[in-house]
Amino acid sequence: MDIYVIMQVIILFGAIFLGVRLGGMGIGYAGGLGVVLLSLGMGMFPGQIPWDVILNHYVSHCRNLCIAVGWWFRLFSTHCGKYLA
Repeated sequence: MDIYVIMQVIILFGAIFLGVRLGGMGIGYAGGLGVVLLSLGMGMFPGQIPWDVILNHYVSHCRNLCIAVGWWFRLFSTHCGKYLA
């Protein structure tokens, strides 16, 4: 194995470990730090933007938002609607 591959694996697992330790938004920050280290430190360059992954993530969040809004609307209309009439 080449030394660059070993260094990339160390950076990858280091970012994953740091993200697990930080939790929450720290997972994203650790992932960004890993990308910066790999792109600037190791000379790797990002490829094309994965639009299908981004749109899938967006649609998933919109679906969850619609479910949450529907749940709150149903809760409001059944329990609080009688006071507004």
